[in-house]
Amino acid sequence: MKRIVSLLIAVNLLTFSCSRNDENDEKTLSLSEKSVAFTSDGGNHEIVVTANTNWEVLCGADWIEVETTGNTGNNTIMVRVQPNPGDMERTASIVVMAVMVSINEEITITQEANYPIGAGTATVLGKGLECGAFLIQFDEGNNVYYAINLPEEYQKEGERICVEFRAPKAGEVMTGTTVLPTFPQIFIVNAVACGGTVDLKIDAITEIKLYEIAYNSQYDLQLRIEDINDSRCPIGMRCIWEGNASVQFHLTTKNGAYSFTLDTHQGQAFKRDTVIEGLRYQLVDVFPYPVAWEQRIKTAQIMVTDEADLEGNEDALNISGKWKLVAVSYWDLEPLILDYSQYDIIYDFKENNILMVSGEAESMDDYRGHERGEHHYERLPISRSGLTGIPLPQIRIGTKTYGITFGWVFFSFYEGGAMHISTKRGTLILVRQET
Repeated sequence: MKRIVSLLIAVNLLTFSCSRNDENDEKTLSLSEKSVAFTSDGGNHEIVVTANTNWEVLCGADWIEVETTGNTGNNTIMVRVQPNPGDMERTASIVVMAVMVSINEEITITQEANYPIGAGTATVLGKGLECGAFLIQFDEGNNVYYAINLPEEYQKEGERICVEFRAPKAGEVMTGTTVLPTFPQIFIVNAVACGGTVDLKIDAITEIKLYEIAYNSQYDLQLRIEDINDSRCPIGMRCIWEGNASVQFHLTTKNGAYSFTLDTHQGQAFKRDTVIEGLRYQLVDVFPYPVAWEQRIKTAQIMVTDEADLEGNEDALNISGKWKLVAVSYWDLEPLILDYSQYDIIYDFKENNILMVSGEAESMDDYRGHERGEHHYERLPISRSGLTGIPLPQIRIGTKTYGITFGWVFFSFYEGGAMHISTKRGTLILVRQET
């Protein structure tokens, strides 16, 4: 009898042991992807976890953020990769580990090196003896490079060009065909002719690139940009102040030559405009707005106004119709840019001086536009007695007076033409929807 009982106990223990092992064998965990590649700009990527057990995620890289919708069963992992500021590719691993079970899955994250974009002016030297590419020589430093993809229209010896460029990526480098000393290679991102001529408008905005000459036949003058220094806080970086863009001009008239520098910053220590021989030169804006790790070919917007035309000149600016409020920038204590582009906030300038403001302002945490509803507005004459001392069209909404300029929106959430309605404290940035 004792032998029978002992035999039954042994069988039961063996059965229990097999059951525990079977439970371990039944736990599963798998991933929709095990490797993800990101560009130097970074970004987000979602990975699906399929499992029938609890699990956790481990990642030691400080440039990767990981979020999960849950840590049991079937869920997703959101991988967020920051921009790569370095010139080397980087790699890291994310480990998805089952709890209490020996099941691990690994996700390999790779991110390409950052290829900073530079900008400069150069002269085309002609076709080199290697690679079949054209050689260009930059003004700054007299450095010579192979422009491996120089556009055909600029493949002329002596051609003056303004270029945006970067180092070649893998697969873009051209192989030399001779044993002669080689020059470094660059990849052209953008190229435009340098030193051209544009019409200089009066009482309207003129856009001038570096080294271009703007000419006005009525007043027999030409205006040239000698240098643009843009220290505004780049998109993608945190700065202690908003910065400034300054433009150095050289003006030639029938009476003489003048050099002057204008700024975009509206502070008292900066110069937005100057008057020479009865004409006022006002720097409206410089674009594109800076982006971290990039240099771009800059364009300045300038407005030239005849001082004699200001007296009694009523503003004929047509602002009637619907405009969407996309942003508000403030500079009380520190730069503040509020992104309203995702909301449908509409400023409708109607007849009989009625402004209707509508939209989703109530759902916003920090709304700095006008209250929804009806407002009285009035367009005012161009005057220097306004907010900045610069002759600008003005508008009164309710009891407040604003200056009006037309420029661009240069933030990461929007890029395009816009109307800027400004006070000393900040600017409303609106984009026309319909007239």
